[in-house]
Amino acid sequence: MSKKSSTFALPFEKSGDLSRSRAVVARQAHNLKVGGSIPPSATRKISCTLAYMRFFLYLCSKFHFTMAKYIIMAEEGEHVLLEQAREALGLELSDATLIYTGVGAINIIRSLQNLDREAELYNIGYAGSANFDLGTWVEVTEARLNHPNVTYKEPVLDNLSPTLPSREGVKRAICYTNTDFVLASDYKDCVFDMELAFIAALGFKHLHSLKYVSDNLSLHAYHELTNGVE
Repeated sequence: MSKKSSTFALPFEKSGDLSRSRAVVARQAHNLKVGGSIPPSATRKISCTLAYMRFFLYLCSKFHFTMAKYIIMAEEGEHVLLEQAREALGLELSDATLIYTGVGAINIIRSLQNLDREAELYNIGYAGSANFDLGTWVEVTEARLNHPNVTYKEPVLDNLSPTLPSREGVKRAICYTNTDFVLASDYKDCVFDMELAFIAALGFKHLHSLKYVSDNLSLHAYHELTNGVE
C-alpha cells in the first residue's frame, strides 16, 4: 500500500495560492509598518549596542573621569589668597595644580598656550577698584580690555563661569584687564587687573576668576598690602 502524502490544501486554496500566502505572511512578519517584528539581524545590532552602553555605564560607575584643574596666579606672593579664599568663601582647591604665569599678556600666553582648553581654570589674584572696599572678594562675570584713549570693536569675553553661591560680601562684576597699573578711572563697580582678559581670550571653556580688592587704584596701597609683591 502506498503512503499518502501528509501535505494537504484547504478546500478554498490551490497549492500555488498557499505558497504565495505564506510568502506574504513572512514578509509582513518583518515589516514594522504592518505590525510585524524587527528583523533578526536588526535585533542583534540593537542588543549589541545596548550591551556596549551598559558596559560603558559600568565603567563610569567604577572610575571617576575628571578634567584637569589649575589655579592660575600671576605672582607667588598671591599664594596667601588661597587660604583666604578657603576660609572666607569655602573654596577648596587642594587637588588643583598651581601655575604662576608672571604679569601681563606675553607671560600669560607663554605659560598657558599648551593647556587643554577643556581644563578647569581658577584665576585668583589681587585687583584694584575705584570704589569697592579694600578686602572685598569679587567673582568676575566677564573680562574686557581697558584702553580708555582708544575706541575699537572687540569681543566681550564672557566665557567665565561663576562658581560660588551668592553670599553677603562677595560682589559679581566685570574685570578690565590692562597693560599697566591703573591709577585713575571713571569706571565704577568693577575691578582692574593685568591678566584675566588674556587668559579668557585663549578660549578656555571652564574658566573661573576670583579677585581680591587690594587697592583703590593706588600703587602705594597695593605694595603695602602685598608686602612688596611686584
